[in-house]
Amino acid sequence: MSEFTLIPTHRGEHYLFYEHQLSYKVKPKNPFTGITSWRCRRYHDENVKCKALLKATDDRVISQSNNHENHEKVKQTETIMMSAKQDVKNMVSGTRGPVKRISEETICKMIDQNSLTLRDVSNFVPKYKNCEKT
Repeated sequence: MSEFTLIPTHRGEHYLFYEHQLSYKVKPKNPFTGITSWRCRRYHDENVKCKALLKATDDRVISQSNNHENHEKVKQTETIMMSAKQDVKNMVSGTRGPVKRISEETICKMIDQNSLTLRDVSNFVPKYKNCEKT
């Protein structure tokens, strides 16, 4: 089928970003086949119950059973901001510095690297309570 991107989550796991949808790992990689199973992140939503299931190797999706239900597509900008949020958390836990400065520098860097506009990013920029107090 085609390639995908892994996006870090706040729990140290990854989402699989493929065809404008995010999926979470259902089963670990099979040591014999090298295949990992992924399910749409909207599977447990009461209003959606999306049953799309992907099977992927380390570098590409090899099969998809069921199509995604009628729910919104995930924008590339959202995945970039998810990565930025995880980067900020990693940097804050590893250094002693103002959270606000680390957050602003990391997010600005992601915006510059990916040539994003503020309009695109505004809905997905992480909000940190510590930043609001200063």
